[in-house]
Amino acid sequence: MPPTDGSDIASQTSRLLAYVAQHPLSATLREPMLSFFHALAPHAPYAVMRALMAHAHVWPLRQLLAKVFVAAGPQTAATVRTTTAVTYISAGVADNVLPQVWGAVKCGSLGWHSGGDGGKSS
Repeated sequence: MPPTDGSDIASQTSRLLAYVAQHPLSATLREPMLSFFHALAPHAPYAVMRALMAHAHVWPLRQLLAKVFVAAGPQTAATVRTTTAVTYISAGVADNVLPQVWGAVKCGSLGWHSGGDGGKSS
């Protein structure tokens, strides 16, 4: 009899992937974007932009710029945050058979996990 309490592999996998999707990695302005801004600063059309870009390496400004990039939309957020997406999911070997092992690849970062050991193997 299949479990009805959500302890089956498919339910566990869906909860894990939903959690990871709802909790993106933190936004931080890092290399190579800092060097990019520094090189681009002299060519910015406005003095304020030149100053922001030239001093993007300063901690408070770096955090502020990262938040601005995230708020501006997904295209700019990708410059300050590691983007992730589930690229492959596998579970089960036949129809109408509960899987004993599952696997998921999320930009290559989750790897393969076995349901029998609580997802500790990789």
